[in-house]
Amino acid sequence: MADGTNGGAPRSRSSEILTKEEFESSTASDAFGLVQQYRPTWLLARPPSGLDPTSGQVEVYLNGVRSGPVTRLRDIPARAVREMRYVSAAEAKMRYGVTNDGPVIAVQAH
Repeated sequence: MADGTNGGAPRSRSSEILTKEEFESSTASDAFGLVQQYRPTWLLARPPSGLDPTSGQVEVYLNGVRSGPVTRLRDIPARAVREMRYVSAAEAKMRYGVTNDGPVIAVQAH
């Protein structure tokens, strides 16, 4: 549709970005619920690489700072989220450093 909507729901700009415009009508109470509702594949860990069984786990960065494992999303109120971005493991390693062995969900919040 020419108005930028898809049957009344805003179109996603990318499968790697979740914006406030997309989820403003959601009833989710936290960032985890938003991801679960709109981008559930982001929550899937990747197979471990090497001997570290935690490698490949999804990490959360909040406003550019490493915050912890994906469960940390439960501590971020949905109303505070401006945008979330999925960063692949390879890109996360380049962007956030070699200690990142898995993908990242980067949250911008106020």
